[in-house]
Amino acid sequence: MTKAGNRVMLLIPTLNEEAAIRKLLNDALNTFALTLLSQYDYNIVVADGGSTDYTEAIVESIAMRNDTVKLIHVPRGKGNGVRAAIQWAKSQYDYIFMLDGDGTYSPVDIVGLLPFLEGPNCDVVCGTRKVRALGAMSRAHVFGNTILTILADLLYWPSWTSDLCTGMWGFRASALEELPLVAERFELEADLFSCAAKKGLRIYCGPIAYGARANGDRAKLRMWDGVLIAWHLVKRRFI
Repeated sequence: MTKAGNRVMLLIPTLNEEAAIRKLLNDALNTFALTLLSQYDYNIVVADGGSTDYTEAIVESIAMRNDTVKLIHVPRGKGNGVRAAIQWAKSQYDYIFMLDGDGTYSPVDIVGLLPFLEGPNCDVVCGTRKVRALGAMSRAHVFGNTILTILADLLYWPSWTSDLCTGMWGFRASALEELPLVAERFELEADLFSCAAKKGLRIYCGPIAYGARANGDRAKLRMWDGVLIAWHLVKRRFI
């Protein structure tokens, strides 16, 4: 039996993710069909920022067979794309989850995170990458994320996070609509956390798994991106 009035959107931002997107969508569909998430009305929305490979064609072929999957076109840049997708969704959903489209995150972890949003003491959930596949993150990326996470916790205490740059987030839709997001690129996660903290939203960080990218590449973030993320945290704290 479906939980009346409880709609969940899984938002997947993509840019040239043909190596991962088919398996990710199939995993998401199986998760919603075979777990406790089957109680909910849901859509899986792929927000594509202008892929030049076969990402869009793969999504469209799956959407033709399953109308819970939708493809929307959004501006290039992860932050731009997610902000546009949120505007598109507006008040259609009760809970909105976001995870990266590169195959590093599993939709199954939503099963453990969603109950916290349904409770009375949580507005935002984020996945802390506890179990990492071999080669999923370089030592430089682990170190950089640790430094950025500590910086975020110092700046925004008593709000805190245990993994600032995680690509898995979940929100009560009503809370997400309140956030004055401005991120254009990879500073999106810092923007999500800083806005939620300044609004006084209650944040829960739960353990999730983290896999290697489907195409074999390392994470897209570079050292300069880390500098921009740090600056974004400082700027949003005091401006």
